Amino acid sequence: MTTQTGKIAIVTGASTGIGATVAERLAKDGYTVVVNYAGNTAAAEAVVTKIKAAGGQAITAQADVANPDAVRRMFDSAETAFGGVDVLINNAGIMTPKPIADSDDALFDRHIAVNLKGTFNALREAAKRMRDGSRIVNFSSSVIGIYQPSYAVYAATKAGVEAMTQRANPACQWRNHLSHTSNSSKEQVMSKQIILVTGASSGFGLQTAKALAQAGHTVYASMREIATRNAPQVAALADWSKTEGLDLRSVELDVQADSSVASGISHILSDAGRLDVIVHNAGHMVFGPMVPGAFTKGTNHFAHAGKPSDEKRVAEYESGPYAGIAEQALKGLASLEPADADPSAVAREIVRVVNMPFGKRPFRVHVDPSQDGAEVVNAVADRMRREMYRNIGLVDLLSPRSNG
Repeated sequence: MTTQTGKIAIVTGASTGIGATVAERLAKDGYTVVVNYAGNTAAAEAVVTKIKAAGGQAITAQADVANPDAVRRMFDSAETAFGGVDVLINNAGIMTPKPIADSDDALFDRHIAVNLKGTFNALREAAKRMRDGSRIVNFSSSVIGIYQPSYAVYAATKAGVEAMTQRANPACQWRNHLSHTSNSSKEQVMSKQIILVTGASSGFGLQTAKALAQAGHTVYASMREIATRNAPQVAALADWSKTEGLDLRSVELDVQADSSVASGISHILSDAGRLDVIVHNAGHMVFGPMVPGAFTKGTNHFAHAGKPSDEKRVAEYESGPYAGIAEQALKGLASLEPADADPSAVAREIVRVVNMPFGKRPFRVHVDPSQDGAEVVNAVADRMRREMYRNIGLVDLLSPRSNG
């Protein structure tokens, strides 16, 4: 007998194919499923029968998702039968491959009506009616990125779904978590997280905090002296968050002081109720004979680098044995970087990792525009680490596990 979660899921286009498989899996995991279909009553009822035979709960709901009134009635049915909706899987879609020259108006209009407007109709209804803590999954397709002339109309509708998903602002429009799934091997599922980014007043930290907020997460950008030195940056972040309709907040936190860290974390827990992800970005650089590598522009690494307090001794070095070294080092480093080296690539990679499901996140990723061999060196180091852990009986440290 399946253990019921008390959660209600609507799966559109669930009478056959991927939709039916998703419905059956959700039922197996304890969800009560509303099996939506457009016209194949027998197939939808067969899915419900299969779910019930396995100990699950399900009902059918006929609705052409292209019709907004039918979508409203579908939600009505779910609320009447079960009291509300917690999950929406926007799977319904059609695909008739034809070159543009052979595609008539009816084919184009029907693809738009089902694939794009159908997703919109369900999203709009969900935004008004789904319960707190809900989930939405929209389906796209790998066809978007592949040159296949016969799929031009279909790919256009799925590109529209992606654009709508990316721009549906969680902070303004959704009480739930919005997800996007491609029905190819390139699958991405995003659920809203409470995230702390340390050292986020500038550079990688600031870019990462903004990128994570744009991905729909609640982000706390930590920095020091938010009431004094960094007050302008706090105000700028608040203005940006309000303008963009995103959830990016500032928090006082100095990673060098235990009391400050404890106070900052306590503030987040009190404010948001939990903390899911910490991005440890805060760091300090002292510029001298040993200098950093990638991204010599686009961050404040050099501008904010520590400097010796004894300026007289610095002058002696710069006019003596150290003369010209700093200038040459900066020029040399800048020459190693491609002209299009973009520090925001680091932020985008962090967003990708955060959005990956538990157990699938890599131990290490590289963003190295100069391709200076770091990936090769780290690959050897990581292999040695794995073999050492196996040899000393600590192989369980190589993969994450949940104690919850």
